[in-house]
Amino acid sequence: MPHIVDLSLRLVWPIDLLVFDNDSMLIVESTQRTSPFSIDRNMVGQRWPILMTSSGRAYLAHVAAHERSSIVERLRNRDTAEGELARDSRGPRLMVKQVRQAGCATREGGLFPHTKSISVPVVAKGQVTGCLTIVWIASALTLEEGAMRFATELKSAAALIVADLERDGEPGDRSAPTGEMCVAPHCIADAAKRKR
Repeated sequence: MPHIVDLSLRLVWPIDLLVFDNDSMLIVESTQRTSPFSIDRNMVGQRWPILMTSSGRAYLAHVAAHERSSIVERLRNRDTAEGELARDSRGPRLMVKQVRQAGCATREGGLFPHTKSISVPVVAKGQVTGCLTIVWIASALTLEEGAMRFATELKSAAALIVADLERDGEPGDRSAPTGEMCVAPHCIADAAKRKR
């Protein structure tokens, strides 16, 4: 995907594109293979929890309220650390408020204590079609420094992806030009299905 490749070249740290799939965040595209600061070169196809990752938090904070409630309710039924977080009735609500106010979601420590990340939603035609995430080594930058350096750039890349989606019309209207990755929602969904 040209926009995340260009962004990763400018920022050097790896960028991932994730979609919501089966109550988790699925990496469908990544610059981990090409970034000189790659954390793990085999990220495409990996699934991450919603409440414990910046991409999941960004997604959850920007979906419709009824969808958010359904997701959190399903997560509450899990006998996992994420289920425990979902059962804290105030936790998800406070997180959503903070993410919406900031315009991006963050993660420090947790599942990946050696890294930090920031994510922004890709919202096209009122729907969250995915999330862009940048990941860096925790010792390289504080979360505040990362937010100052990366949040605006991520939002700009998300806006470019949205422009592509809007230019291409509704899902199924047309395919991407030969040799380019399709960024329409149906293509993102197809990529998610292939990685299951």
